[in-house]
Amino acid sequence: MYVTRVPNRGSPPAVLLRESYRENGQVKTRTLANLSRWPEHKVDKLQRALKGLPATGDLAGAFDITRSLPHGHVAAVVGTAEKLGMATLIDPAPSRNRDLVCAILAAAVIEPGSKLAMARGLRIQTATSTLGAVLGVAGAAHGDFSLVVIGLLISVPIVVWGSTLVLKLVERFPVIIYLGAGVLAYTAAHMIVAEPLLDPLFDPHRIARVATYAVLIVGVLAAGWWTARRTPSTHSHSSAA
Repeated sequence: MYVTRVPNRGSPPAVLLRESYRENGQVKTRTLANLSRWPEHKVDKLQRALKGLPATGDLAGAFDITRSLPHGHVAAVVGTAEKLGMATLIDPAPSRNRDLVCAILAAAVIEPGSKLAMARGLRIQTATSTLGAVLGVAGAAHGDFSLVVIGLLISVPIVVWGSTLVLKLVERFPVIIYLGAGVLAYTAAHMIVAEPLLDPLFDPHRIARVATYAVLIVGVLAAGWWTARRTPSTHSHSSAA
């Protein structure tokens, strides 16, 4: 298809949209539309489009930016968390609660602040980044901010009292520290063994996998036990001096 101008005696030229086609070995032309009533700038744009040329003028003025949320740092943090398998460590089964926990952890890295500030940053209306939209938790309270406040009022006392209870249990049963250290060592070993780049090392050798778990867990527990034994002796020497 192409646009052509046909002169008219005593009147402006006719602007026609035509196409060429072949019939019985002959090239023929037919008119598809009469564009004579179109304004010149509209005809020019159609001609450029038919020729595959870019549109003239600056298209930036054709759009109004009403809101723009930063995304680069969100993509970096969320992408790193996905590579580390953070969501799977929290809960192997996908769920909204898991997404909320991931969002809170990512928000603490991107822009540390209070829980109230994090909740406001995840809401669609008051979002400070694209984190809520990327993780699908922008509507965690379904638009009702009072639910966010109620959730904070419930969760903050649980965190405070829970941490106090854990401290008392640790003081009474120091073995809890070793259990926690063992879990962290196991998680670190699992991340190493599950790393795709190390598949050539671990896939053919099951012993290497087991050895990695054993070395890390035993090493961490032994280092903790040695540090715990060394600390009292250091205090006793300093007090004697």
